[in-house]
Amino acid sequence: MDGTVKRAPVKTPGGAYEVVVGAGTLPLIEEKRGLLERDVFALVVNETVLGLHGEYIHRCLGGYRNFDTYVMPDGEEQKSYRHAERAFDWLLGRGVSRRSTIVGIGGGVTGDFAGYLAALYMRGISVIHVPTTLLAMVDSSVGGKVAVNLSAGKNIVGAFHQPEIVIADVEFLRTLPDNEMRNGLAEAVTRGGRAAQCQVPAVELNGLARRVVVAGQRPVEGVAAIGLEFDHIGGHGAGQRPQGI
Repeated sequence: MDGTVKRAPVKTPGGAYEVVVGAGTLPLIEEKRGLLERDVFALVVNETVLGLHGEYIHRCLGGYRNFDTYVMPDGEEQKSYRHAERAFDWLLGRGVSRRSTIVGIGGGVTGDFAGYLAALYMRGISVIHVPTTLLAMVDSSVGGKVAVNLSAGKNIVGAFHQPEIVIADVEFLRTLPDNEMRNGLAEAVTRGGRAAQCQVPAVELNGLARRVVVAGQRPVEGVAAIGLEFDHIGGHGAGQRPQGI
């Protein structure tokens, strides 16, 4: 870690957790070691992210021996009821129990899918979100809204299922394509960020949203109850950015 770590509290009627933001923060998953070591846990990881950052992910989790990895292919079509049934069978076959945890590592599609699995499997087990795109960091990873698609439409079947922690490690953004970076920044600004502090040259990221969520009488939906503050400064050159999410 570079020493700059921001923690944003998230309060919901069902409890509270933190969003942890910074460069190299994935090792802070250690704070949930007691949760992860209760039983075998499952990593649900996007295949592109695993290809680009697999060594880093497994280095950060090197102290754990009790997990299996479910690799999720790219594409919105993967977030379907049919693929969820296959994943449920995989979880059962790997011995994932009611005391287990699912760790979702990827963009919004992967996070939605991992959260959906956790919400329904064994009537609900713990989930940890590690968003790897800026859009997922400022939108889908907080709020507990999880769902899969049906042929009739997107996000038809779902639930509210809050994570134990959200770890927004900006190291993953170093491989994010420019268009994905812009999408995330545009969403952050649209949802209430201070645009004057969000100046984005073609090859640099100059801000990451810190989310502070205070829910009312029900779980927050998306970013309806979120204040955004651009207070983490980072940057990387396009020449160092391979394509991926």
